[in-house]
This record gives sequence, C-alpha cells and structure tokens, in this order.
Amino acid sequence: MTIEYGRSSRSNWNHSFTPRMEAGQARVRLEQMHKQAKEGLGISDVTINSLHLSPSAWVSTGLCLALNLYLLLTPSPTISHTFRWMNPLIRPILNALSLKPTQEMLGDSIRVFWCGSLGLAHFVEIFACLNPLLRKYNVKSPLIRFLYVSLTFFFRGSRRF
Repeated sequence: MTIEYGRSSRSNWNHSFTPRMEAGQARVRLEQMHKQAKEGLGISDVTINSLHLSPSAWVSTGLCLALNLYLLLTPSPTISHTFRWMNPLIRPILNALSLKPTQEMLGDSIRVFWCGSLGLAHFVEIFACLNPLLRKYNVKSPLIRFLYVSLTFFFRGSRRF
C-alpha cells in the first residue's frame, strides 16, 4: 500500500503487509502503520500551538531589533562613519556606477547592503528551514505560523523549537 502526503510537494510512504494480518489485529496494525508512516515522512507527534521564546531568544530579538532600528533610523553620514571599514569596499562600486561617493551615498549604500543581505537571508531561511519545521511539528494555527514567520524574517534567532 502506498500513502501520499503533502500539498505542493508530495511525499510517498510504502507499507508492506508482512506478516499477514489475522482477524482482530487491524487496530494494532493500523497503529503500527501510523507510527511507521510518521517516522518515514519525518512528522513528529509533537504539536505546537503556541509561541514561547526562551530568555536568550528575547535577548537576541531585542539586539536584532536594535540593529534594525539603528540601520533604518540613523542618518546616512553616521552609518558611513560607524561602518567606516566598509567605505573602501563601497567607493569603487559607486565609482563604477558613476555615482559620487559622498558620506551620504556611502551610508545609504552600507544601509542597503546590510538590510538587503539580512532580509534576503531571512527570506530564504523561511522557505528552506522554517516551513519544513512548521510542517514537522504540526503548526496549524495561522496566527502562530504568522508569528514564527515574522520573527524569523525580522529578528534572526527568535525561532526556537
């Protein structure tokens, strides 16, 4: 018997009826099949229906929030000064794009680099890492799924299973 599982990407699990099933064994065999199927498909018996962050997750969330706010709210010349070690790396790129590498332009470029890199990494993490975990741990609540996705995208380190 073949059991298919999944919505967009289908997974298969095969069950062989050996040894032969005798009368009165259906329930026991069904429970065994259920356990083997979950193990074969990588599904946990654990169901997550709430969001709890450890103290270290709260700290990392706060630090990531502070970094994001700093990058978004600080004037560009200050960012250029704070990340001055990046200025020699950014100047040739701006010159190649025929842009004058002012402190304002350097700060904007550094902001775009860090916000873009972190945003892209978290976006990829949601599809490559988080969604399989949400499936594995049977997270059904749309609110809980939304919270995990939001925390993963905006605040790296907040997702803990």
